[in-house]
Amino acid sequence: MKACFQNLVFGSLLVLGLLLVPEPSIAKINGFRLNGIEGLGDGCGLDNRIGKTSDATEHVINIEDCKKYSGCSLKISWSLQNQPASDAVHVVKVSKPGGACSDTDLTTLGDSCLPTFAVSESPITAYTNMSFNVLFDELTGGNCAAGTDLSTKVVIVIKELGAIAAESILFKVDLKAPLAPELEEPIEGDSNVTVVWKDPANEGEVDIKYHVYWATERFDDATKKAIAKREPAVTGRSYQVGSLENGKEYWFAVSAVDVNGNEGPLSPVTSTMPIEVLDFFEAYRTGSEVGREEGGFCFIATAAYGSYSAPDVWMLRRFRDEVLMTTSLGRAFVRTYYEVSPPIAKQIAGSEPAKAGVRLALKPFVLMASLLLKVPSVLGSAVLVFMLLLPAAATVMVVRRVIRRRS
Repeated sequence: MKACFQNLVFGSLLVLGLLLVPEPSIAKINGFRLNGIEGLGDGCGLDNRIGKTSDATEHVINIEDCKKYSGCSLKISWSLQNQPASDAVHVVKVSKPGGACSDTDLTTLGDSCLPTFAVSESPITAYTNMSFNVLFDELTGGNCAAGTDLSTKVVIVIKELGAIAAESILFKVDLKAPLAPELEEPIEGDSNVTVVWKDPANEGEVDIKYHVYWATERFDDATKKAIAKREPAVTGRSYQVGSLENGKEYWFAVSAVDVNGNEGPLSPVTSTMPIEVLDFFEAYRTGSEVGREEGGFCFIATAAYGSYSAPDVWMLRRFRDEVLMTTSLGRAFVRTYYEVSPPIAKQIAGSEPAKAGVRLALKPFVLMASLLLKVPSVLGSAVLVFMLLLPAAATVMVVRRVIRRRS
């Protein structure tokens, strides 16, 4: 009985040991060197992204490459540092996208490998200058709209003196484009428009960049190249398009670009027009929504900062809309401000020292506005009108002093 138990334990440990022993890894090919990758065929001059040179560390194929080089062949050149034994032979296998080929022998392909060898069993003769061709469409799978992000392996297997060694050349086939960003309300400026967007659909993606497209007429994905101008890629979530004509309608959209150069579809297209900042007062006097138009009427702050999309100006605009314009006291203050501020703003806009001084004088005002946004609007309006005398007086003093020095 004891002997049977010992045999059972021994047998169990033996099976467990066999299960835990890792599979032997295939040796790398000694002295292997990838010399380069060349496109064969008309229009098959490959993008550097594919890693054409011997020092390339990765080989990437994106959607544009998939379409552009469809029908091409790739010539892959390689060599060995040392002359192999006279019995050395090799094969080349190509996996399906996302698959793998056996690298343990010369004959087995496997279910996730292409059904034919790129190079069948052949001797290694000119070991300093070996090459073979693969079809580009075999690397990509042939469907550029697959929406997948997979890898294809080209496996070189050598048998020398009865030993197997292998090398894999990995092609990252990224056929998955980023999704479209979401446009927010554009910010109209004097001869410029700031395009603003958010991008929840691509959160978590690495190194996403964005292109802003704009034109004087509506466009879409099909017509953007012919109609719209594309701005350089940016990493932020806003971009100011300048040198525009005030009072003229422009159309804007944004696309996302991933780390491998795949550009996604356009966001919904929106239109707006830049407006001369110092002409806002006339719009205020004649407009039905007095002082409430998005982006306007912060004359002095806009002149001091040079843009009403500046963070401090934005804070003042929020305070105007969310606190002042909700009470009669606040609206009276805004009305008075609009009456007296345009001439002052015009003087500030023409003097860099005045701009710097006013920005400094406005700092406590901005801080106060940010704090009062957190209290009820009636109290906020009353406190603001009372406390405004200090920063307003300081601003006027700075402007007058600068103007006096200039004169």
